[in-house]
Amino acid sequence: MVVVGVVVKVVTGREEFYVDFLKQQAGVSVQGTTAGNIAIVIEADSTGAIEKMSTQWTEKESNILGVFPVYIGKCESEKVVS
Repeated sequence: MVVVGVVVKVVTGREEFYVDFLKQQAGVSVQGTTAGNIAIVIEADSTGAIEKMSTQWTEKESNILGVFPVYIGKCESEKVVS
């Protein structure tokens, strides 16, 4: 599993709309907003899946100006230690 911290740059004033949009996306959790910026965390099987998702957003949503990863982490296993 890959976990990526991302800033989604949107047209100022459209943050609330895109917070709702992003909350509907699989593996996405919204962390906060500032004017024109939405901080999210994406969990996916691969970086390729995240790249595909973010490319679709920017191609289909004209008010999403860019998707900028700020942190990428990978979890090799999800073992619970008892």
